[in-house]
Amino acid sequence: MAGIGEAGAIINVAQIGISLSNTLIAYVGEVKDAPSRIHRIGNEVLTTSERLKDIGELVEKNSQSHIFSEESIKSAVRCSSECHKIIEDVKTILCKSGWQGQSRALDEDEIDTSLFSTLRWPFLKVKLEVPRVELQRIKIDLSLIFPSAMVFTASSVAEQEMFKQSIPRLARTKQWATKRSQEVMKQRAMEAFSRSIALGTGETIGRRRVGHHRRIRLFSAAKIR
Repeated sequence: MAGIGEAGAIINVAQIGISLSNTLIAYVGEVKDAPSRIHRIGNEVLTTSERLKDIGELVEKNSQSHIFSEESIKSAVRCSSECHKIIEDVKTILCKSGWQGQSRALDEDEIDTSLFSTLRWPFLKVKLEVPRVELQRIKIDLSLIFPSAMVFTASSVAEQEMFKQSIPRLARTKQWATKRSQEVMKQRAMEAFSRSIALGTGETIGRRRVGHHRRIRLFSAAKIR
């Protein structure tokens, strides 16, 4: 039946997200040196996953309720796929040896505590900001799916009007979230480029120094002969 398979996939991603957020929030509660930003990303994963779960449960009942059009279900599945990718990205960033996808859940002892050192944390902080703002955007997309559908299926004119009025506000919020996401991704790309230039410059200087010392040794040897 149309919608049942999609609902199962959406709810499955939501459960994976809720599991990850519980792990991160528990980790922050137990490790006093864990940065507050870890709690923030945990909360963002949780609220997005809960919204995804709500939509998935409505999609599951769609054959009786007919709330969602086929296009709305496709939008929900797209949001689910994007959310799943971001969850895997967060696991990869935080895991000791990168997330290998061995299991659905992330255990607290798999989190690389060395990431929170004074030297490594500034780089990690930027990496985590990208999935956080992306999750905000997806959450707004999910929030738009329900009122957009209810405009056509509301039981009364007043209810229909209420959902209709909420759409422009959500659309403006989505615009802001999309812009913020693009800014953060651009910032991360620029920082990565700057680091690569710095590393390249360092390697060039190192090679020049090695070459310089080699020439001095050759010159000294020639003088001795």
